[in-house]
Amino acid sequence: MDRRNLLLAIAYWNFIGCKEISPAESKAKMAADNDKKITEKDVSLVIEARLSEKNVDFASVLEAKPSILERQPDIAQTIRATLKANPNFITLLEKGRIDGLHRLKKIDMDPAVKMLLLDLQLEKVMHEVATTLDHFIGVFELMREWGYKDEAAYTGLFHAVYGTEFNPVQVLNHKIESDREILRKRVGQKSELGIYHYATVNSADWLSEVSSQKKPTTSISHFQSKVRIQLKDNDFAILADSQVANSLEPYFALNKDASMLKRLPRFEPLRPYLSQGGQKALDLAKLAAK
Repeated sequence: MDRRNLLLAIAYWNFIGCKEISPAESKAKMAADNDKKITEKDVSLVIEARLSEKNVDFASVLEAKPSILERQPDIAQTIRATLKANPNFITLLEKGRIDGLHRLKKIDMDPAVKMLLLDLQLEKVMHEVATTLDHFIGVFELMREWGYKDEAAYTGLFHAVYGTEFNPVQVLNHKIESDREILRKRVGQKSELGIYHYATVNSADWLSEVSSQKKPTTSISHFQSKVRIQLKDNDFAILADSQVANSLEPYFALNKDASMLKRLPRFEPLRPYLSQGGQKALDLAKLAAK
């Protein structure tokens, strides 16, 4: 089975694997990191250590991650069954893990933010057609290309770290204040709020409202509670472009596979409010559909 078919076969069977440390220990480490100056050298040392890891177990500690189990309690069993049925998949996961770490090492990004990506061990998290680390960086790079400064592009970088309406894997839990604070200390309050908006938006309702109102909305509906969440300043534009960037990124991850553009047309109501890059993404999807 080739890479694309195998990854698509388990699209949304997302998961996280890491060394066997407790959630409390993991949070304590991240809190300690928040209190010191992180350098590029610190990041490089961690990346080199991760690159040297062997026989990574991508499922063993899933049961110990309450934020993940909350919405997908059988995830560990699912991953073990997948790996047993497709033993060659380990090779692909390892390649994705290594590629993501190399990509992180090269990218121009605040070392403290890089370290958070490493603390969360996102190179060991499956995200549809790539590792979460690789996908997150790809969305971040698109947001930058479309003219966003890092503060806004961080919404793309961590867009699904709290999970989303379609992605049940919550590496961090937006319902837990200490989890939100971990993110705020690295990316800032405004960026974290954008990530929260991405995690909680009911996109079908939102797109319907934009379409009917013919203007940007000043609030969004939470996909679970239906509670209205207020948007401020440039929140709408950042949410709009990050949604489009997230749907576009798999197209590049799979070497410009046009089938990966099928989700983009749903964002047509956002077209007048997108960056030029976001609009071009919609144009690309239209062209591929002809």
